[in-house]
Amino acid sequence: MLALWLERKFSKTEILELYLNRVYFGAGAYGVDAAAQRYFGKSAKHVRVAEAAMLAGLVKSPSRLAPSRNPNGAEKRAQAVVAAMAEQGFITEPIARPRCCSPRAP
Repeated sequence: MLALWLERKFSKTEILELYLNRVYFGAGAYGVDAAAQRYFGKSAKHVRVAEAAMLAGLVKSPSRLAPSRNPNGAEKRAQAVVAAMAEQGFITEPIARPRCCSPRAP
């Protein structure tokens, strides 16, 4: 019932925005902008594709994949996200190629 109500009240883009502004990204960060600030020291508006992939990968397991706790796991998951984005045609192969990123020191 809730899903039907949400879809009537909000567009899919609005639902995604609401979700991304509330979901837990690990290390006490709720919302994508807080996570970008926490891990990279910048707004989500300014993250690179590799950094965005790392943030997207955190949703699967925020505590286990937090780059501040598990940089190798976070990097591996980010690479899987980038590969999926390229496979689905959301990014081109040259954009998918660069290695990921180092999180900011806590």
